Parts: sequence; C-alpha cells; structure tokens
Amino acid sequence: MERDATKLIGGPRDGLPHVEVVTRPAGTERTSGLPWYRAHRMVVFLSVFALFLVPGLAWDFLRPALYRATASVVTVDPTLTGRKSQPRESDAFQPGEPGALRAGADKQNVAIQDIVLLGQDLLKDTLRRARKKAKLDVTNVDRLRLMLSVSTVPDTNIVKLSAVGDAPEELAAIVNSWLAAYLDLRQRQVQREFGDVLATLQQEHENLRKTIERKRDAVDRFREEHDIVTLERDGNDALARLKALTDNLNKARDDVVKYEAQLAAVREAIARGDPIVPAQDQPGLDALQQKAADLRAKLAELRTRYTELFLENEPEKRRIPGQIRELEALIKDKITQGQRALVSQTQQKIAEAHQRVEVLQGELAQQKEVAARFTNSFAQYKGLQSELDRLQKMYSQAESQVVDMEVRARDKYPPVDVIEKAYPPGTPFYPHYWRDALLILVGSALLALLAVWVLEYLTRRPRDDEDLIPVTGVRVYSGGGALAIPESGRTGLTGGQEVPAITEARAPTLPTPLPREPLPAEVAALWDLAEPPQRELMALLLCGVGLDECALLSAEDFVLEDGSLRVSGKASRKIDLPPAARKLFSEHAPVPLWADAQSPATGVAELAGRIPLLASDAGVAHPQEVTADALRHGYLGFLVRQGARLTEIERIVGSMPAGQLKAYAALAPAGPAKGLDAVDRVYPALR
Repeated sequence: MERDATKLIGGPRDGLPHVEVVTRPAGTERTSGLPWYRAHRMVVFLSVFALFLVPGLAWDFLRPALYRATASVVTVDPTLTGRKSQPRESDAFQPGEPGALRAGADKQNVAIQDIVLLGQDLLKDTLRRARKKAKLDVTNVDRLRLMLSVSTVPDTNIVKLSAVGDAPEELAAIVNSWLAAYLDLRQRQVQREFGDVLATLQQEHENLRKTIERKRDAVDRFREEHDIVTLERDGNDALARLKALTDNLNKARDDVVKYEAQLAAVREAIARGDPIVPAQDQPGLDALQQKAADLRAKLAELRTRYTELFLENEPEKRRIPGQIRELEALIKDKITQGQRALVSQTQQKIAEAHQRVEVLQGELAQQKEVAARFTNSFAQYKGLQSELDRLQKMYSQAESQVVDMEVRARDKYPPVDVIEKAYPPGTPFYPHYWRDALLILVGSALLALLAVWVLEYLTRRPRDDEDLIPVTGVRVYSGGGALAIPESGRTGLTGGQEVPAITEARAPTLPTPLPREPLPAEVAALWDLAEPPQRELMALLLCGVGLDECALLSAEDFVLEDGSLRVSGKASRKIDLPPAARKLFSEHAPVPLWADAQSPATGVAELAGRIPLLASDAGVAHPQEVTADALRHGYLGFLVRQGARLTEIERIVGSMPAGQLKAYAALAPAGPAKGLDAVDRVYPALR
C-alpha cells in the first residue's frame, strides 16, 4: 500500500500524538506477495534471455580469428625526379609529409600497379619465393589471389599490400615474398629497356669525373707553388705589395715637398720678426705675454692716479717697470729659442723623408722583378684553369644526359620505395569477440524484455470493482511511541466509512502558532522586486503598522518634514519613519499611493495579496507563508530578539492581546529587557 503521512496533531517536543494517514489509491494493482526472484515475469525474462544468450555467445567465440599482414610502398611521382611539368594543386606542400607523399597522387600509375601486383606471373613468382621461407597451406595461385588485396591511401601514391588468413607467420612470409617479386619485376623491366644506354652514359660520366679530379689537383699544386691566391691579379701578394710600395714612395716624396715648404715658411716668418715657436712652447709664451700685458696695464693705471715722484718713493710700485723689462727679455729669449727649435725640427723631418724615399726606391725595384715573374706564372695558371672549366662543362653535359635518361626511365617506370615491410600480426583484426558479445548480451536482454511485455499483454486480467475502491487507514503515535490502538483499529477502512474521531482528552487544543518570521535577506529580496505601491505597504508593515491601519491612512497623517507618521484609531500613536521610508513617500504622490483608490481597504488588500507572489519570484522557500502579517511579525521579532521590553512594544505596533505578547516572550534573549530607546528600531531593509 502507498502511504500519505501527515502530522495532524502535536509532535515529539510537546508530547502530543502523531496521526499518520495510510492510503491505497484507487486502481492500484494487487501483488502476489512472492519474492522477486520467483515472480512469473522474472522466470520468463531469464528463460528468454538464456535462450538467446547462450547460442549467440557460442557462435561468437567459436568463429576463427583472422589476421592481416600489410606492407606499404610508395610510387614516386616523376615530377620529383627533374621532369618539367605543369604544377598541380595536389603538389602543394603539406607539413610533416615526405616529398614522395606530398607531390600529389598519380591515380593512373597507382591503378596500373594494382593490376601488375595481382598479375598471374607475379603471383607465381610470389608463391615460389614464399614456399622457400615457410611451409604454406596454399597450393595454387587462385587461392593465393583470394588471400591478397591491394589498397591505396586516398590522395597519395601509397599502395598497401595485404594478406588475410589464420596463420600469422605464413601471412608475413607471403607479403614479403610478394613485395620482393614485385621489386625484382620492376628492376628487370627498367634494365631491359634502359640498362645498356644508361650504363654507357654513366661510365663516360665517371671517366670525366676522374679526369677533372686529376686536373684540379694539378691546378691546385701550381697555385700553391706560385703563391696565387685568387683569379684576380690585384688580389695576390706580389702585385698587392708592388702597389703598396708605389703608394708609399709617392707619399714619401710628398712629405719631402711638404717639409721643405714648411722650412721656407718658418724662415720667412723669422725674417719678418714674427714670434713663432713650436706648438708645445706656445702656451708658456702666451702666459708670459699675458703677464707682461697685465703689468703694463697696472703701471698705466698707477701713473694716471699718482705722480712719478710718489711712484719712485713706493717700493712695490717702483719695482713694476723692472718686472716688465725682465718679462720682455724672457719673452724675447723664449721666442729666439723656439725659432731655432722649429727650424731644427723641420730640417730633421726633411732628412728623414729623403732617406725613406731612397729606401722605398730600392724595395720597389726588387718587387718589380718579383711581379714580372708572378705575371708569367699567373698567365700559366689562367690557362690551366680554362682547361679545367672546359672539362667541367663536358662533365655537366654528360651528367645532364645521365639524368635525362634516368628521367625517361622513371617516366615510364616510376621508382618504388618500400615504406614498411610486413611483420607477423600479433592480434586478429576480425572478429571483435567482446564487442559482439556485448551486442549479443544487450540484444538478448531486449528480446527478453519484449517477451515479458508480450506475455503480460496477452495474459493481463481485467480489473474488478474491488480494485477501484480506495482504502484508507490511520496510525496514531504518542510522544514516546505508538498509542495502544487495537489491531482491529489499524485495518484499512474502505471508501465511505468514517474514521473515528480522537477524543478531546487525547488531543488537547493547540495554541495559535506565530506566523513565519522571514529572514532579513528574504525581505531585502522582496524589496528589490517590489513596485513603489508595494514598497510603501512593506515599509509601513516593517514599522509596526497593521493592515487595517494602513487602509485608514491619508496624506494628512504623513509629516515628511520631520519624518513622522500619525496612526489614528484605537491605538493612536506617532511613529518615526526610517530614512528609506521617508525618501520613498516623498518621491511619490499621492501619499500613500492607494489613497486615490475607490476603497483604500480594497487597495491595501490587493497589495498585501501580491506579497507572496513577490516571494515566489524572489525564489524564497515556501512563498505562500510570506504574507503581510509575516512581515509585521518579522519586525516584532526583530525588536524582541534585541531584548526590547514586551510592555513597551505597543508604543510602536499598537495594542496586542496578552496571549499574543506572551507568545513573543519565547523569542526574547536571556537577561533583563531593554527600553525602546536602547534598541535599533529601524529594520535592516529600511536603512
């Protein structure tokens, strides 16, 4: 039976009983009461499952394993061997691919190789070679052809040679023999058509190479013996030194002329009386001349200020003319010595330049003889080099002929490179035992389920009237365990029968519970989603104003200048509005927004009815419990939890029954209560 348990009265904390309603909905199918493994459906399912699973697995694992041995070869595109052809889109470079693979697929050539590989003569040679390597069960070419296959990799020149069978060692021997026979066949075809001509050209090419090597050795020895560095005349040592000596001799002669001109200029300056000295003596001479000029200026100033008699009587001033004369004598002597030194230095430079000219003239005469001999040797070297160039040209022509012949051979018989030989396979490629076993397992299960469904469909009985009657019963538990209810009282009651009422002594009347107290975060979420009219109502509720009092408010009750609200009625009082509420009422008109409604009470009730909808939109748990009374109760709980005196709360929220105030005492913290002035009266959402 299905159970729908609802706690109707009390709980374990207050000692009141639990009442659990147990029902069986109408139309519930009866069960046989047998264990699941003995049920009729399970027996049918397992029988059909085994009927298909066992033969299927036997067929799967009794199949022979097949192996495949594969070798890979590539036929090189003739465009890679030097043959000129138009570029193709497939020749574009692909990173990571060998040249033979990225050059583009020659589909026609690959197709021809497929035909050649399965030819009768080639397979006979393959069978003969394979019998020498391993003991084969294959007896004729036709059976061998059935085992072999040729496949190509799309868009490449790669050809894969494969053999399929149940003997891995034989397969590798067959494929490798097949590959060897194919390569030998290609070699014989090329040799038969191009072998003799190509061999003659290659021999001529080799002879020219040896002749060139001997001639190059002779040229190198001649170049080393005669110190020839390059083929340019000016780049060799003999001619380079001759040019350097000529340049140095011309420079030495220019120095002789320059120094003689300097000597003549010095002598003319001395004759004119010019104060010329060597450059290193010029600073000292300038200092003496400046000092003498300073003393003359000082003496001239003193003579303008004092008489000659006064100057003669002053010892320090009297010595100035003598100092001037000493400086002039010293300057004259320094100029004389400087002129002599300057003439002597210039004459020495002239003598050195003449000596350098004589030495360079001797060396130049000797180097001219060396250069003449080098010129003769260089001419012989040029002749040898010209002969070597002629031989190299002949060698290049012979090489071109060899390459051209090889290209012609490759055009007709593109070369074949072996990428990978065949090896004995370690694992079969077919059949996939475990994959097929899983498919058989799943298929058997599906067929078994289908059989159960068909059986149930064919053997299903129609329901009688008794199955359509709901059955209801109750179980009653006290705070410490189940009540002593007779066994007959626990039996299900059929539809239409009444459940005996619990006596008043067993179920005392419960006190009216307090509304749900919403969390501050939940109130903030409602505030964010609310429209201005709803916010005004929420603000008043969170200030302690009741719904009936909100319906009676008018614009005259709001004193926004000092932020206060006058509540009239049975519990008339004055309430200080929080900052958020004061701003809210000052930004909208009329105050309150439901004042223009035909019936303010109806407007307040409509707004209060939308508060649970806001809670639902905000994702609050159990939104139907978040009502206007719950918001006002949340404000009361906010005050009481801070320790506000219960006797003073009525100053804010109005008069309340003593029983209701007593219920709020459970929320108060331990210790003495506080006055309203000592607690925070602004709810967090209105700050």
